Amino acid sequence: MMQLSPFIKVDDVDEAVKIYKNAFSGEVKILNETSGRRLHVELHVNAKVILHISSTYGKECHNDNTNIILTFDDLEAQQQAYEALSKSGDPHMPLQKTFFNAIHGQVKDQFGVNWLMNCFLNETV
Repeated sequence: MMQLSPFIKVDDVDEAVKIYKNAFSGEVKILNETSGRRLHVELHVNAKVILHISSTYGKECHNDNTNIILTFDDLEAQQQAYEALSKSGDPHMPLQKTFFNAIHGQVKDQFGVNWLMNCFLNETV
């Protein structure tokens, strides 16, 4: 078995954790902290999804070419995540039914990460 975990670099780990926890829920595990400042955190969204959120350690870093595809099995969870990431981000593609029988949307969050969201439908909506 293999597991893939996105690794997102940000200037402010605490702020990113707050936003991603609001979007996806989950449990926070601090991996590196110094002087009360978090430098590397895991957000365990569920048993198969772990987001690694790391400090840039003062180095210039951009997430502009980072695209993460999320596949939901629940429309409400998809909507909640989309709205939470949209608050300080750019919801450039609204959630809508597609030709490939999914509700699909995209939002670029305030850290430059583009989230592509799919929820495949078992029936016609």
